[in-house]
Amino acid sequence: MDKLSVIIASAVPLLVVVAGLSRIGGKRGSMKGVGWQFIRFTVVSVSVPIVAVLALNDVIPSEAATGTIGAALGYAFGLREQTRKEAES
Repeated sequence: MDKLSVIIASAVPLLVVVAGLSRIGGKRGSMKGVGWQFIRFTVVSVSVPIVAVLALNDVIPSEAATGTIGAALGYAFGLREQTRKEAES
């Protein structure tokens, strides 16, 4: 495995640690809730490095990598059905 793949792959466990630490805070060290923005951040931050490592090592073709990243972004930033109906009215 080349150095670039190791660097990119190390982003995933680092993200888990940093995201976990960011949930600690608030008043008197209480735990924060998990909101929609945190879920969006986590989905994109975990999926992009994993797909990048797979694509760089020719495990998946570039078309599949593009589709997977697009699906992750669509999941993270797509409108829910209720929100879409409210936006149309």
